[in-house]
Amino acid sequence: MIKKIAYKIISLLKRATNNKQILDENFRVFGDTNVTDSTIGRYSYISPNSLIHSSYIGQFCSIGPNVIIGYGDHPTKYISSSPMFYHAGNIFNKTFAKEEHYDHHKKVTIKNDVWIGANCYIKNGVVIGDGAVIAAGAVVIEDVPDYAIVGGIPARILKFRFGYETINKLLEIKWWNWDDEKLQKWQPFFIKEDIQPFIDAVEKINNA
Repeated sequence: MIKKIAYKIISLLKRATNNKQILDENFRVFGDTNVTDSTIGRYSYISPNSLIHSSYIGQFCSIGPNVIIGYGDHPTKYISSSPMFYHAGNIFNKTFAKEEHYDHHKKVTIKNDVWIGANCYIKNGVVIGDGAVIAAGAVVIEDVPDYAIVGGIPARILKFRFGYETINKLLEIKWWNWDDEKLQKWQPFFIKEDIQPFIDAVEKINNA
């Protein structure tokens, strides 16, 4: 029984982490999720039933279930949107195109500390900035600024997590690049809603 369970877990992990690249061993991809041609940063996780392709996922990202990221798009200004006419290789093992005419897998870039809610769709070629939040069910077809909260179909900016000056300070600090020892030391600052003391403390040390 234990061997059967272990085999199922190993098989699931193999399927869930198919053809990916990793920046750090500390990441998690949960069951029935397919990740291909993508890079995942440390302490980022992808919840079940998600499809991730041709994507760069930074550090400390939280991705909910049933999310589709970078899984291909189609041209809308050609006569036909069918890949039979622009893709040299497709599911039919036949094509009218002798070469590639459209990049339908433009890379998605998800920077650091991004939270993507359940049931979201992220279009190919989109860049999601540091600290951004994507509300559940959003369809993201355009770039998302740093620390923006977006939602809706198509997604639009609802508000920003912090003020302009605070956002710039956080982008300068880039705490997500700190090593684990430093993050552990500064952890008490990360559980307070007032983040100004954190910024002040970092600047004090940097200016010493």
